[in-house]
Amino acid sequence: MFERAHGRYGHRRIRLALQGQGVRVSRKLTIKLMREEGLVCRVRARKRYTAYRGTVSRIVPNILDRKFRPPHANHTWVSDVSEFRIGKHKLYLSPVIDLYDHSVLGFALGTSANCDLTNESLRHAFKRAQPAPRLLVHTDQGVQYQSAAWKKILIKHQAIPSMSRKGNCHDNALAENFFSHIKTELFYQHTFTTLHELKQAIRPESTGATPKESKKDSTA
Repeated sequence: MFERAHGRYGHRRIRLALQGQGVRVSRKLTIKLMREEGLVCRVRARKRYTAYRGTVSRIVPNILDRKFRPPHANHTWVSDVSEFRIGKHKLYLSPVIDLYDHSVLGFALGTSANCDLTNESLRHAFKRAQPAPRLLVHTDQGVQYQSAAWKKILIKHQAIPSMSRKGNCHDNALAENFFSHIKTELFYQHTFTTLHELKQAIRPESTGATPKESKKDSTA
């Protein structure tokens, strides 16, 4: 199972995968057996992309307040942007994730971390999930989320915005964790030579959502 995952799985995900096949095993035993077999999931730290460019609009309160266990699906969504570098080229990923079951409802890929990128992922999520009014949508204080276009989409769907406190990534922990998995299990495990290769590799990583390209992204 570890080899099939290309060495991407740590003990938690190995245990979950085993349980999914009907194999009951404790956390301690999973850790012990993986250590005995020398199965180590390597993690490489990288400088984190930040979209914060100061306050360009009114910052909304942190309504989520680290309440990471909503009562049902489509109660709380989170979103963020992460950067991938291949040589001098950059690719940006903007997902919209349901905090209830961690499913990716929509996402966009592009060579610029602009408002078109984030807005496209949000529109796609609304189209796919069609949540009820008063959905909570939590982000950081990135300039994209302070834009009038982002707010317009939220108002159209009667959604409530929420923002992390400045410089506090733990307020949006699920999005941070999602990017960590993508980079550790996929990006750092392979050598990509073009952005096209990376895009094709990222697409299957979604949980059913169909990826969107940023409208102004002309890179194949």
